[in-house]
Amino acid sequence: MPTTDHFSDYYKTITHTELLAILDNPADYQPAAIEAAKAELERRQLSEADILEARQPMKEKQLRKEVEREKLKAVEEKIKA
Repeated sequence: MPTTDHFSDYYKTITHTELLAILDNPADYQPAAIEAAKAELERRQLSEADILEARQPMKEKQLRKEVEREKLKAVEEKIKA
C-alpha cells in the first residue's frame, strides 16, 4: 500500500489545480493521499488569489459538463416527443 511519502513525492510534481481537485474529492482517494495533498498545499503557501486561479479550470470543466447534460436532456426530450 502506498505511503504518505509516496504520494508526497508525486504531489510535488502536479499543478495547483490537480492538487485542489484531490482535496475536493476526498472520498475518491486513500487517507494517506489526502494527508499528503494537505501537506503539499500547506508547503506551497498559496495565496487566496492563487487558489481562485487554480480552481478556475475546475469550474470551467464543471460548466462544460452541465452544458453537455442539458444538450443530452434536450435530445432525449425531442426523441420522447
